[in-house]
Amino acid sequence: MSVARTGALPNSYKFYTIAVNRFENRQLEGLVFHESREDAVVFKSLTQMACVLNRMFDENHYPMKSVDQRCFRRKQSEADGEETGFATAEAPGTHCGELATFRLHVKYRYHATWQGNITHLESGTVYPFESFMGLMRIFDRVLGQPTGAPDPLGKKMCEVAVCNYQDSTFAGEVSHPAVKDRFFFENEFQLLDHLELMLGERPADVQDDPVITPRQGSVCRGSIGPMTFLVRVLFRRNDTWQGTVCWKEKGEQASFRSFLELLIMVDSAVRRAGFQRESGAAGEVTA
Repeated sequence: MSVARTGALPNSYKFYTIAVNRFENRQLEGLVFHESREDAVVFKSLTQMACVLNRMFDENHYPMKSVDQRCFRRKQSEADGEETGFATAEAPGTHCGELATFRLHVKYRYHATWQGNITHLESGTVYPFESFMGLMRIFDRVLGQPTGAPDPLGKKMCEVAVCNYQDSTFAGEVSHPAVKDRFFFENEFQLLDHLELMLGERPADVQDDPVITPRQGSVCRGSIGPMTFLVRVLFRRNDTWQGTVCWKEKGEQASFRSFLELLIMVDSAVRRAGFQRESGAAGEVTA
């Protein structure tokens, strides 16, 4: 059990410092600090940061989770052995990020996501959020890389192919049989953009594509796969998504209650699969 040291702020054990060192191409990297630890915890991606913080929340018993994390079907022995240790670094004299510094206060973990506020320490601005998706939008806005959203395509479901996994980041493409283009992503922010494009409600005056289009594209295999997930969003509540995700290669399906839970499920599946590194040129894929 972690025992928090007395901090300078009232109830200081509730606050976490996120020092962002890089956000190049929207790839979030940095350090997490908390008064219960002498060292800093390193994260190389948004999903890894979320997993690190969830474990620290559990260790410090605040905020308490309201539901258990869902996952794809597995043996209990696999589930018990999945958790990995923190990557840590010696805490510098100052807890400031090279790019930006935030003080995070997650008050609740309802609906398999987070609610609270985050303070951008350089400007002193406090941003409330009702979900992890909302927190992602804040990072995008503050770190200076928001993107304009095109009109959504209004599909009922889409396919997410994970073709690369490196430094705790999965990359791949989002596609649909009735959409000619494939949408490549290299991080969670791009994945969210493409899912919102594919699954968002289509304007009433825009016609659906009349035929299923054969598609051909070049896919870099990278280190794994590909692993394919069919994602269907059924509801949009609590500033997040609820739906189902099917892991095609394993024939396993699970429900997710938030975008955060979906991210962790996919990340867990990729790590669980234990793919060996492949080398070679890109391959032609036709769907």
